[in-house]
Amino acid sequence: VTTTNEFNLTVRATDGVGLTDVAFVYVHVTAVNAHAPVITSPLNVALSLPEDTPVGYTVLSEINATDEDAGSNGHVRYLISAGNVAGTFSIDTSTGRLVVSA
Repeated sequence: VTTTNEFNLTVRATDGVGLTDVAFVYVHVTAVNAHAPVITSPLNVALSLPEDTPVGYTVLSEINATDEDAGSNGHVRYLISAGNVAGTFSIDTSTGRLVVSA
């Protein structure tokens, strides 16, 4: 099984006449302790969203990552570290749930 601590998401918005735009969202999972976390799923995702997708829409319900540290030292938090200049997406720092925010 291949694992990673980076997640690249490409979101494409398409209008009714076929014009499109793309946003690239890069998520890097960081450990709050000694061992680096590893994303186990999903590893690669490409989604298309209509440009009128409502704020609050869940793009990705969760990201699964593991950390070899024991107890609270194995806590993983998620953040969008690049590719979200307009603030179009937000991520739940505990679950990795990615939603449309603007």
